[in-house]
Amino acid sequence: MGLLGGLGARRRRGWGSLCLVDIEAPGGNDVERLFDKELQNIVAPLPATDARDFPLAAFGRGSSVHIWTEGFKHWTDAMESLGHGYQLYRSWGSAHSGYRFSGIESRKNFLGDHDWFRSGGLSPGKRPNLQTPKRANLGLPLSFGKKTIDAAAPFARRASPIMFHIAKVSGKFHPVATHLDNAWLPEADERAGRPPPLLVTDSQEMPFQPDPTVVENYFNGWQRTKPTERYSYFDGYEIDLSVRGDAR
Repeated sequence: MGLLGGLGARRRRGWGSLCLVDIEAPGGNDVERLFDKELQNIVAPLPATDARDFPLAAFGRGSSVHIWTEGFKHWTDAMESLGHGYQLYRSWGSAHSGYRFSGIESRKNFLGDHDWFRSGGLSPGKRPNLQTPKRANLGLPLSFGKKTIDAAAPFARRASPIMFHIAKVSGKFHPVATHLDNAWLPEADERAGRPPPLLVTDSQEMPFQPDPTVVENYFNGWQRTKPTERYSYFDGYEIDLSVRGDAR
């Protein structure tokens, strides 16, 4: 509840965030110990594995929780900073805005996605370009103007692996990002090793190879136009989740 709780259709993007004000439980100050015990009861019976398809994504090796370093006086300021950084990372911008977001120049990180869209999904030889948009790693469906990228039937949409939340800590509001790492489309991955298909404009299936660096680059601040420099799209740090234990 403290990291993911929210109400409404946009709760995965931080809107409607709920905040734990107080905890009343038997045991008084032993709440943390009791919580850790119950957590281990859940994790311990699961098979030990280093794979990304750990049965519970919340405890998978690649899952992580990040919190914004500086708190904000008002939750709207926290949401604005969170949304601005995410937009700057994944969006190309438009000529009308001068390819800028809130006065900051677009990082133009997904050049391949942009070129794919501008070419109509065709290679220079006018053949179908099998390069599918990397931003599909951030969730489906994905819109490119009149194009819609989705997972091929029967899988349909795939939620973003990053969930945002606004937490109130010591009177200030901090954006929190939780990354739940797991198989991109578990059912599709079972198709004899074939990469899961994407459906482009309701007609053409294209193979898709999931790329975990798309999420990693958001947190580590990679930018295509300045690869040797880092930009804080999410101005925070990763919380230690070592409580997950050795069962992973």
